Amino acid sequence: MRRKSKDLKILALSALRGNYMIPILASLTINILVGMLTTLSTYLFGGTSLFAVLADHAFSFILSLILTVFTAGLNLIFLNIARKQPYSFSNLTAMFSRKPDRIIIAGFFLTLINLITSIPYYIILYRMPEQLTIEELAEYSLPLLLTLELSVLLDFLITLPLCQVYLLLIDYPDLEAMAAFRESARLMKGNKGRYIFLRLSFLPLVFLSVLTCGIALIWVTPYIQMANTMFYLDITGELDAVRENPPMDSPYPQDDYNAEA
Repeated sequence: MRRKSKDLKILALSALRGNYMIPILASLTINILVGMLTTLSTYLFGGTSLFAVLADHAFSFILSLILTVFTAGLNLIFLNIARKQPYSFSNLTAMFSRKPDRIIIAGFFLTLINLITSIPYYIILYRMPEQLTIEELAEYSLPLLLTLELSVLLDFLITLPLCQVYLLLIDYPDLEAMAAFRESARLMKGNKGRYIFLRLSFLPLVFLSVLTCGIALIWVTPYIQMANTMFYLDITGELDAVRENPPMDSPYPQDDYNAEA
């Protein structure tokens, strides 16, 4: 059944009722980790020289791959809540013991796409003088904003068919990263418009959260994440055939890259 966005959002709110605390704490933990690692990167490689910029991005790239395993753990929490299964804060690190190399490989390619689509933005950013006059600020602001928006849009459109990768890797421990990319693309075929509409439907809430200085996002973000989880369960058919346990054995062909090593 192809459920409408409003139905998925109703299911998301119902699943989160009485279950908000751990998703909020887990999300905040990841945000704190991101903030700490970003600060560390800036401290170690601060500066505007080409070496400093490249070193900063290389360090951030490596750290982002580690953070993808935590992000997968956060997705596991939402999956367990959606399936009415036991969950805990410790799920945040659970994927480190479930073949995390698959998550890291998937994260590598997704992060690489993000970096490539951001090249125009970084070129303009690097060309900016350290000390800007008002005239220079006006000159650089518009191109910088436009290239940033273009980078975000390109990254979203390119990775749209791949947005179910982490959930698939959680559900199928034997599914390798490349096979998960293909399966995500298959699941998203004919569902991209629905997913885009679901994401856009949260924009009013996000804009309203700005009025609270972003504080409301503490509750809005888990709501969005749970709606995304319900979308995954919808396109896989699980919402129409509720399972007591998540799948463990992958029915999908594997990429045996380890055998080639």
